[in-house]
Amino acid sequence: MVPLTVYEFSQVSGWKRRSLPVSLLDPVNKTMIRHNQIKAPELRKQIRNRVIIFGGNAKLKIYGKLSCKSGKRMKKENRVFFISEKEAIHLGYRPCGHCLKKDYQNWKLKSIPSG
Repeated sequence: MVPLTVYEFSQVSGWKRRSLPVSLLDPVNKTMIRHNQIKAPELRKQIRNRVIIFGGNAKLKIYGKLSCKSGKRMKKENRVFFISEKEAIHLGYRPCGHCLKKDYQNWKLKSIPSG
């Protein structure tokens, strides 16, 4: 099985290549990872290796930091994981109002119709 290659930029080390096994990807979207489709040890490994860096609520279409209290309270069947913020936005998710306040405020201002 061919892994998905992801490139991340760090100010310390520059561009870094990471691989994510395709078997973990959502079969419909081929990108986000559903919590109920990944085993706990593999999830911890992906988080520890910084492959998974954001979590989200599939029902509400909200994404945020993995450390967010709101995200930790959601049902497992609604929880998804992303390899980047760009991916979450591309899939139509909005920033969390608790852990990403600045991004949420910017999103909110853009979503209000001018008139």
